Amino acid sequence: MARKKVKLAWILNDSTRRVACRKRTKGLLKKVSELSTLCGVEVAVVAINPSNPEPDIWPSVPDAIRTLEKFKSLPDGKSLDDLNSQELSDLAGMIDAKVNALEERFNDLKGKETHSVQQASVEEGIGSTNDSCRMVPMMEFLKEQTCFMETMDTDEHVGPSNGAGAVKLFDADDLVDEFSGDF
Repeated sequence: MARKKVKLAWILNDSTRRVACRKRTKGLLKKVSELSTLCGVEVAVVAINPSNPEPDIWPSVPDAIRTLEKFKSLPDGKSLDDLNSQELSDLAGMIDAKVNALEERFNDLKGKETHSVQQASVEEGIGSTNDSCRMVPMMEFLKEQTCFMETMDTDEHVGPSNGAGAVKLFDADDLVDEFSGDF
């Protein structure tokens, strides 16, 4: 049986509101636990309930404190305008290296797919299906783009901003790990 849509409004009845809060907090903590387990991310939750003198903390008080301190210690990041020429050169080199690594990975996967399509067509006796199974050469498209250089010449920034124009620069290995699983 499907659940009915919940009206998002203040619950007037105190006991009903407390029960709903307790159930929702329990569900939230379960989802956070699942997220942490399934995705391997470090998560901490502190839920303060006015009707409960003790806050709900997940996974534990020491772990939550450690996670929050780790979060506070993260640097705010820099905008591209704040980088000197050496840092910009290093960033460009890192991006080139990652694009090359992605291109190699893409070509490896493309080669494996072409081989498997050819093998399947030979086994089925229908000839080559290369024309119907063309893949867009994404890496070539990315290499031709001048987006990176145009971005460096403008006031726009690359990456997630913290709202003040600052950019958090990512570790290049994280980018390759993130993209390598998508192909």
